[in-house]
Order: sequence, then structure tokens, then C-alpha cells
Amino acid sequence: MNKLSDEEKYRLLNLSSQVASVYPSLLRLEELIFAQAKRTPNAISVQDNTVQWTYSELQEKIKLYTRHLCSIKHTGIIAIVLDRR
Repeated sequence: MNKLSDEEKYRLLNLSSQVASVYPSLLRLEELIFAQAKRTPNAISVQDNTVQWTYSELQEKIKLYTRHLCSIKHTGIIAIVLDRR
């Protein structure tokens, strides 16, 4: 049984195209995450069936991986492969 009018369906389905997010173009992804962690450290940032991290926890993971990558002696590109499940 369909309780929505055609107009209501159209508005709901096209709502995401009307939402605008403005990101500072000069900030890197980790800078945006760190800023969000400062504002809402306990809010959920990443979640799937097996793991859930707050912005504070995600920030710590980023710092850990950054320290590890910076300790590697390299002269080229480092590839990072993640399981997308």
C-alpha cells in the first residue's frame, strides 16, 4: 500500500540533491576529520557490521598510521590497500 503522493515521493527521492555541503578546498581530509573530532569527539564517524569508531578514535588511528608511514624510508609512492567488504 502506497501512502505517499507522487509529489511527496519526488521530494523525498530528490532531497539529497538539494543538500549542499561546503568544504574548505584547502583542507586535507585528515584536517576535516580532526576539526570534527574537536567539535564532536564522541559522535560515531565510522561504522560497519564489526567495528564502530568515534571521531576521537578515528583521529587516533590517523595519527598512528601517519607516524608509521612517516617512519618508513621511501623514495616514491606508498600504496595503501583497504578491504572494502
